[in-house]
Amino acid sequence: MRPQPKRICIINRNYPPIKGATGYHASRLVEFLSSSFEVTVVTSGQHDTPDGVVTTRSVYAGQFKLLRLVGSYIESRRLIAAAIAQRCDFYIVMSDPGLLNYWAAKLLTGVPYALWTMDIYPAAFTANRLVHSSSRLIQFYRRTLQSNPPELLLTLGDRQRRYLHEIYSGTIQHISFPIGVETLPISVKVAEHNPGSKPITIGYVGTLGEAHLPKVIEEIAQSLDPKQHRLVLSMSGKHASRTIAKVCSYPGVEITDSLDSTAMSQIDVQVVTLRKSWTHICVPSKALSALTYGSAVLYIGDGDSDSWHYVKPAGWRVSDVDKITTWLEDLSMSEIQHRREKAVIIAEVLREQLQKSREQLVAYLASTRA
Repeated sequence: MRPQPKRICIINRNYPPIKGATGYHASRLVEFLSSSFEVTVVTSGQHDTPDGVVTTRSVYAGQFKLLRLVGSYIESRRLIAAAIAQRCDFYIVMSDPGLLNYWAAKLLTGVPYALWTMDIYPAAFTANRLVHSSSRLIQFYRRTLQSNPPELLLTLGDRQRRYLHEIYSGTIQHISFPIGVETLPISVKVAEHNPGSKPITIGYVGTLGEAHLPKVIEEIAQSLDPKQHRLVLSMSGKHASRTIAKVCSYPGVEITDSLDSTAMSQIDVQVVTLRKSWTHICVPSKALSALTYGSAVLYIGDGDSDSWHYVKPAGWRVSDVDKITTWLEDLSMSEIQHRREKAVIIAEVLREQLQKSREQLVAYLASTRA
């Protein structure tokens, strides 16, 4: 008799059709794993869920920080408890909502699980200034994580993995997932540009939240020359509405709800920002998705981040918001052309790396104990 496939459970608050980056990447992994395993997804706040998706009741989805923290505490426990009830052979715990890793350490005792660090908690709470890093609460949180660590770390890069050594020892196995490069096949051809034929297109696409720098968008909007540049914004997140209101009247600024793949491939430079205090805590996938569309990258953040490590040959790093005006004045289409060509090459390499990482995960799950 043919043995039953192992049952794998993925736990995350959002999952399609609910929009969200973590849910999107979870769904892509489910597609890959489903050919080898029986996969169950435990999520929250959905109705009419398809087979293989289990939902729990959501608690709070607003912006008030304290209520979000309390809601995350309750919702994370519900998600882990619902996952345990599925009696799966292996669990992949993501990081939405915050405190999901805390309840995994508390409740997944004697059960093999992996932690997929889309964000790192409790570090994100301290970066968000909810609590001081030296507080007793944070120390208790860390001790809880260390009391029942995952047997596998799925990280967003090697630098994030090294950062996690502050919580977990180097003995935990790991696989790096360069997420963001699987949005479409490499088909972008960077067209030759005739000077004066069209303005340079700069874009910010995606979330503008706590970890990002809205001041960068304002600085670009104020500094651009509409005869030479256009700034395309398609944003969501905490700072999006306020930033759009500040810059929408500037000439050369275009606001749109969404961009299709054709419009994305026409962006010459995509902007990626990350506050220094959030370095390694999150690794913006928009940096890698920019490469997929053949865009060069303007990165404003720490030079030690995985994002900059991935995109460096195809981008510019500006260390301070005040230097953006100078960068914009010096920007030339010939430089952009060179970096866009590099972007296509890097994206192909990273896509191959992601495929190998997924295959590593399949091999690991097939060999691990049930």
